[in-house]
Amino acid sequence: MVYLILAAATTVCAAGFGAITCVQELRRLIHIAESKAVLCGAGQTSLPQPLLARIRYLAGLLVQDRLRNGVPFLAPLTNLCMRWGRFRRSYQDAAFSLKGVCPETNPQALAQCILAVSFACALLMLIWGQPALAILALFAPSLLLDQFAKHSLQRRQRQLREQLPEALQSLAMAFLAGYSLQQALAQSAREVAEPLASELGQTVDDIKAGKSPGTALGALCERVRIDDLRFVTVALEIQHRSGGSIKDLLDHASASINQQFELERSLAVGTAQARLSAKLVTVLPLLLVVVLSLLMPGYLQSFFSGPLGFAILLTAVALEAVGIFLIRHILKVGRS
Repeated sequence: MVYLILAAATTVCAAGFGAITCVQELRRLIHIAESKAVLCGAGQTSLPQPLLARIRYLAGLLVQDRLRNGVPFLAPLTNLCMRWGRFRRSYQDAAFSLKGVCPETNPQALAQCILAVSFACALLMLIWGQPALAILALFAPSLLLDQFAKHSLQRRQRQLREQLPEALQSLAMAFLAGYSLQQALAQSAREVAEPLASELGQTVDDIKAGKSPGTALGALCERVRIDDLRFVTVALEIQHRSGGSIKDLLDHASASINQQFELERSLAVGTAQARLSAKLVTVLPLLLVVVLSLLMPGYLQSFFSGPLGFAILLTAVALEAVGIFLIRHILKVGRS
């Protein structure tokens, strides 16, 4: 009875606080939209007229605003978590992947948003009486964001590496025609596709802005994060300083990257079964916990009723982590 009273009081307080916060955010977003309309000269209002379009527009403003400013009351916790290197790199990669949604995405603000979502979901699961789902909801958003960041960066790097041989061939032909480094990079940026075209264009803009070619090429390597490009940028910087022919080196680098592609494709085919096993080992137990909690709400309560249940639960989690680590280690050895 006491538990039900506490749960009801917590629900009412959370609902009231959430309603007040939503009203304040809505008023602030409408003010932002009207300010944008005044700045852009869009007439009396910038809000779309249909209700669904208006909701979508305000939701987009809310997401962009939170990705920039975060949730301020969680700042101390995120500052503490950012000291952990793995946590910091994960959210830096995620913020880099979300630049298309909001170019001003801040890693700390993103971490605050994810932690707020995690705490809210865990609180709802506790109120619902599902402690197992509460624990899962506490860590699931961060894990999903980490996987999203990894897949986004891997896809982007794969696209960049696939476009790199074509860019090197374009640079070689430009140098053969007598172009300077800046002209050759600009020519290559016009000929290759995205996303490498934007990166090369940014390098050209950096050189035009007064940066040295070495600094601009170093920034290109930091943005692209491709090891094959580092020795090419060193060679380009040396060629810019001392002159000479660089066409043979660029042709050799392009051929070497194409050979690496062929090797990686064969390794991907050979490790496909292990990668599928790793995904099943990771996802299947979590799905099983969710299904059992939804179909039989009291089935997992025994894990939280005493020391033996906690011991069994911790053992299962430890075995799950060991299985994931071993499979990833096997795949890492196979790729190396």
